[in-house]
Amino acid sequence: MRFLGLGLGDKVPDAKTIWLFREQMLRSGVLDELFVLFTESLQRIGLTMNKGLIMDASITEARIQRNSREENSQIRKGIEPNDWEENKRRQKDTDADWTQKGGKKYFGYKNHITVDKGTKLITNFEVTPASVPDREIGEEFIDEMQGAEEVYADKGYPSKQIDEKLKDKGIANNIVEKGRKNVKLSGESEARNKSISRVRCRIEHVFGYIKRGHRKYLIMCVGLPRATAQITLMNLVYNMNRAIRIVNTRKLNVELAI
Repeated sequence: MRFLGLGLGDKVPDAKTIWLFREQMLRSGVLDELFVLFTESLQRIGLTMNKGLIMDASITEARIQRNSREENSQIRKGIEPNDWEENKRRQKDTDADWTQKGGKKYFGYKNHITVDKGTKLITNFEVTPASVPDREIGEEFIDEMQGAEEVYADKGYPSKQIDEKLKDKGIANNIVEKGRKNVKLSGESEARNKSISRVRCRIEHVFGYIKRGHRKYLIMCVGLPRATAQITLMNLVYNMNRAIRIVNTRKLNVELAI
């Protein structure tokens, strides 16, 4: 009510109205622009320095699709089953995918993000099916980095390509070293990983805040474009709340606006 300027006697927009508004933003392509504009406003007042960045991804679960083996086989090949009626087709999410983490399987998407080490503000993000490897998007993030001095990430990111990209850009590589089968990490490597994790864990606070505020982070819409729109808004709202908290805590005399 405070965000929308509503009083107790005002009419409240229903779920359909909000859904239609989000659809209009999705079709106009304005969502990415909104995130960029707000991020630029944060940079202008010095809230995001982008000197130290943390990369990670969080699984965003979607509604599990009850398909037959034959239907799933066709979907993996990029083919929609011919026997699906139009109404059924609209309810089937053929973009979401499966992944496994900690011995448990998840169906949905991934919210890949980079956050500023000092402020925990999201500086960049990418939404993909859950099966896309973290390091693949990590390479794209590094290509887009401007002025970064160091990058932190967990053991899902080490790769020869990422190492080379960081070296070419002169960015300090603070990525957790991954052990190999039957090869134990040295004491020096374990100490380095522990030191990196003390900083890298700050990004978990971001995902925790988003999950607590958005019904356990469950995607109720269908398809990658709509999932991207919903996650974009969640990331943007997180940045708004985080920025307000920083401004109030530091008692800064600044105006947050797009």
